[in-house]
Amino acid sequence: MKTDSLTFKGTPIEALREKASQAYASQSRDGIEERWILDNLPMVRRIAQKVAPYLSNNDIDMEDIISAGTVGLVKAARAFDPNKVAEFKTYAYIRVRGAIIDELRSRSFVPSPVYNRIKNIEAT
Repeated sequence: MKTDSLTFKGTPIEALREKASQAYASQSRDGIEERWILDNLPMVRRIAQKVAPYLSNNDIDMEDIISAGTVGLVKAARAFDPNKVAEFKTYAYIRVRGAIIDELRSRSFVPSPVYNRIKNIEAT
């Protein structure tokens, strides 16, 4: 059977979305959020591991970075709207990475305009 862009295995996409919406509404939000968080904790660790090599400041532990990412993941789970087009993992990735970057910025002693100017001077 051929599947076009408006059906999946003979079922219209809109009907599938409606069923998914009903299933979501019938479950408790807390249980769903907890599952999203637990399923995506490894992603937080991977993002932290990608960021860690770029840190020249050894005062920041990997666990602090992971902690900030986990806070971002929890906030993402609470704010996520499943009726939107994006998947949770895509939405959460952006929020987790942003939370980690915000944490690193808050620990920086050099204001970002000064830091950017130093980088420009070093580049020349």
